[in-house]
Amino acid sequence: MLLGIALVVDDANKGQRLVLRYPALREHGLQHGKTSWALQRCAAEFHQLIPEVFARLFRPKAPLCGRHFQVCIDRVQYLSYPVLTASATKETATDDVLLFNIILAMARLPPTAQHSNQPQPQQSSSAVAVAAARRRSLVWRRAGEGEGEGGGPTPTPMHGSREGTEGRQLWHLETVLEHLTKALLHEERRCRYVSKEVGRLLDIREAAHGKEGWGTAEDAQTMLDTMMEESALASDLKDVFHGLKDGEGLDVAINGWVRLSLPGLLPAVRDGGGEEEEEDEEEDELALVNARPERLQPYHTLLLLIDEEMLLAKLPKDGAEQLVTFVLAANPLKTLEEISAATRISLPQLRLLTAHLVHWGFARAIRTISLRSVYAVSREEKEGGGCM
Repeated sequence: MLLGIALVVDDANKGQRLVLRYPALREHGLQHGKTSWALQRCAAEFHQLIPEVFARLFRPKAPLCGRHFQVCIDRVQYLSYPVLTASATKETATDDVLLFNIILAMARLPPTAQHSNQPQPQQSSSAVAVAAARRRSLVWRRAGEGEGEGGGPTPTPMHGSREGTEGRQLWHLETVLEHLTKALLHEERRCRYVSKEVGRLLDIREAAHGKEGWGTAEDAQTMLDTMMEESALASDLKDVFHGLKDGEGLDVAINGWVRLSLPGLLPAVRDGGGEEEEEDEEEDELALVNARPERLQPYHTLLLLIDEEMLLAKLPKDGAEQLVTFVLAANPLKTLEEISAATRISLPQLRLLTAHLVHWGFARAIRTISLRSVYAVSREEKEGGGCM
């Protein structure tokens, strides 16, 4: 679940500063009882980082700029896309922003916490594990015999609904961040838009912190309200946050010049679970098995089921060179989007090549293998004497 949005800058005069952190803690709905205790702790951790530490943490070095930047701290995962402005390369003194970074904070909830407010039938842990494995397993079959060496079962990736929705959610949020950041960078280069808005926001923050007795939740909310009224950038970031969280999509005009229209999160991602999500996941897995090109997404990848050299030998000699390039670059640890960037083959073409390889039983489309991937032996595999 999305917790908040923040803006960090490296100002030529004031250094690394946390400009905006929205919403205030009380706006997470904790008093309404609609969120779990675990989610409340995540929201509190998002605000517990003091501004100085937050700004220093999300002001990476130059080699890490211009790309996606992720940080996980306890129960909160932060997504960002820091960029250097043109002022950062100037040798002369400047009053502009040298770097800015928009950060999205997400709650890293365990599966049990996501449904803590919903009554669940009591089941033994073994029954739950078996049911999950049977629902989510995908069979990796070899071309031809369909069995591994020795007749034993082959490993099967078991991606539960949480793994799948997290992958879609992260990819979507990273895409939104990249588009939003590039739009702001365009306006900064054109008319110093970000520098002007940041200067206005920092003045509001300093004025609020200078008041006697500052520090209550009401003070923080008042400061945010003032920022939203006086800064177009703060108002746009607020609209982005609510558009993503509520799933209504984004339709904002940055500085009234660059328009961004992006879809919100999928319903299954926003709900965070439930029977509808499980049904959607099963449909997605079936689409992957059948390798329907229109259902493959940039976060999917290709798993070769036979040796690479053997596969290349089976390809027709008059086949497309792109197919050979794709086979050589195939890596279950890299997404189709990453393979596309490395091979310079368009994503639509990669979808067609993937469908071709899967149709002939040489490969299988799967979700990209990550540190969170879980594997199980499929019950559909024939029992044999082999061992793993």
